[in-house]
Amino acid sequence: MNSENFYHETIEFLSLHGKSPKDIKWMGFKFRYTFGWETFKRLANKEYNNGFGDYVYNDLLVIVGDGWWLSMENYDGLCNWRYNECPPEPDKKELPRTLR
Repeated sequence: MNSENFYHETIEFLSLHGKSPKDIKWMGFKFRYTFGWETFKRLANKEYNNGFGDYVYNDLLVIVGDGWWLSMENYDGLCNWRYNECPPEPDKKELPRTLR
């Protein structure tokens, strides 16, 4: 069994991208509700099996900062954080003919 701690894993992932809990604006489940860092810490500070097939965390879970967010990716039971950044707004403005 490959044992991991989701809280420590999250701290490490934030650090990998130059972020810390102080950089978080909000966290929660997309389109549902938000909760605070202390709630996340309490719920995530547990060991889990990160091996194949042990799907543990909801893929609607997000951690949002200023211009970036972490989202959960789940593939064949494996959970991982994904770091996302808002794209820069283009300087060029046009009126599109279609959105297809």
